[in-house]
Amino acid sequence: MDLDQVLNLRLASIYTHAQDPSRVLPRSFGNFLDPAVVAPTPDDGGFTPCVCIDTDNLVYLVNDGPAVTTPPQIFANGVLQDPSVAIWSPAANVDGKGIIAGLQFRLNVVLSYDISVRFGGSVDGSGVPITNPVTMLFWMLVDYLGWTAADFDRGTCERSSLDMDILSYTAHWCFNENGKTVREWLMEILPTYHTDFVETGQGQLAILLDRSLTTFTVTPDYH
Repeated sequence: MDLDQVLNLRLASIYTHAQDPSRVLPRSFGNFLDPAVVAPTPDDGGFTPCVCIDTDNLVYLVNDGPAVTTPPQIFANGVLQDPSVAIWSPAANVDGKGIIAGLQFRLNVVLSYDISVRFGGSVDGSGVPITNPVTMLFWMLVDYLGWTAADFDRGTCERSSLDMDILSYTAHWCFNENGKTVREWLMEILPTYHTDFVETGQGQLAILLDRSLTTFTVTPDYH
């Protein structure tokens, strides 16, 4: 476990026919279709940027992992589109590069637009939405950095996760940039939920929710 390790997401370059191989493949958690989660201004479009990974077949990656089955709201240059413009696949394997959620568009004019969505977020292996902030961090660190359960302080992480469920603290987060360390991500994310972290003497990550602040209302994060 290394808090100063850089957490890098995959790039579109893993796909043979990506429009821009340098694009980061986003991973989102939380239900952005929830009416309570609104954009700062009406014309902000989708929260999650989509990445064209197949210019021949007009396939856009929405999430670098499986997603909730509910179809997303689709935006082109920030403007809401009719759902019929694309076919939604919440779990697809393109070029044998692993399970993603994606959209296949019908008309190649889409290639000249910036595509974004609002959707229901990532799911676990059983199809259950990942909405708990601690669980979100666990998935990211395991999937992208190869951490194991031994890298987490079980007592504090389980307690904080349970407290967040009780308090209805839910994740609304899109990871879509590279270059940040684990420490930087934790410092950015955890204060949103009145939570801190430390590295234990056993070299494990401990996540600590400040229970004295549990009467506060947590505003969904629009990162």
